[in-house]
Amino acid sequence: MNLRFMDTPVSFFTNHSPSEEELAYWLEPGSVEKDRQLFDRAYAAKIEHPGPRLHLRFLLEVSNVCSRDCLYCGVRRSNREIERYSLQPEVAMEVLRRAKSRGYRNIVLQAGERSDKTFTRAVTRLVEQLRREGGEDFRIVLSLGEQPAVTYRDWKQAGADRYLLRIETSNPKLYSKIHPPGSAYTLGARLRSLEALREAGFQTGTGVMIGLPFQTLRDLAADLLFFKAWEVDMVGMGPYLEHHATPLFAYRHQLLTVKERYLLSLRMIALLRCLMPDINIVASTALQSVGLPDTEPLRDALMAGANVMMLNVTPESCQKAYSLYENKFTPGPDSDNYLVDLARQLNTWGEEIALEDPGDPLHYLKTKNTILKKSLK
Repeated sequence: MNLRFMDTPVSFFTNHSPSEEELAYWLEPGSVEKDRQLFDRAYAAKIEHPGPRLHLRFLLEVSNVCSRDCLYCGVRRSNREIERYSLQPEVAMEVLRRAKSRGYRNIVLQAGERSDKTFTRAVTRLVEQLRREGGEDFRIVLSLGEQPAVTYRDWKQAGADRYLLRIETSNPKLYSKIHPPGSAYTLGARLRSLEALREAGFQTGTGVMIGLPFQTLRDLAADLLFFKAWEVDMVGMGPYLEHHATPLFAYRHQLLTVKERYLLSLRMIALLRCLMPDINIVASTALQSVGLPDTEPLRDALMAGANVMMLNVTPESCQKAYSLYENKFTPGPDSDNYLVDLARQLNTWGEEIALEDPGDPLHYLKTKNTILKKSLK
């Protein structure tokens, strides 16, 4: 088998379906030149579309109250070390106003997973408020976990546009190892929720953790093929970073080094950009939380093909309590100065911040147009 398929043009990935084995080859550690070849191909695909423009999403972590007990997560239900909080709706409204006044067109609401009526109805009311004030060119993104299909439909009807539901892994056996036993924690249930989101009309995003205990390169290659098979619109993925108050922390000695997880994450971004050149790919907060010498995580992610960044605007008093993993990156209390510095930095990398643009991925727009044409026949 010829594993030097990257010698061919970028169009190879759209005209040919690489195997798990081929993808795993490019995920393996190798020479600097091998990685450079991959990243150059990916960046060329990005320049063609979506281009050298970074889309910022104002991320508000509205609550760390969670009904689930995932084995890797710092806000899991059983963690008694953190103080639980839920923000008032007006905080989200202020974030929207601040984003709009600066030319940004996205807000992301993220929280622990809850399906009780008190929570889901509160979200519906908040989305309705955000939509009324944000207008039609503003995008409301939700990342609120698994919900009944009717809840997804309610939130879409209220005005939400996008939904991020990470699967964490496409391998059912690995999924079971990082979740508690029981029918409430199955990959099948996660996938049914993902399908319900598409049926509700959301721009649908998902993602995985990279460098989990028990995970193989073939697992990650399968994840890439999963994204393509499911025709997702957005992917957010980054290195698995441990939290001391989780059961999975006991396996920390089996992990790849942080540097290895970092590089593996960049290769995943690059391969996905080649496989799906017209989707949105996030330069994840986890990737930016890797404090390694001689690395610039945001630059490296953009050069590997990422085009989206989540700007955490959660009140500083709550940020530590929303600790999915330890040492999470935040822009600090003065995000306005951070944005000024970021714009200058992007310019030195040949990139720019996309202003007055909601950042809908071409992949979603093409899919939407195809569905519309079919409905008119």
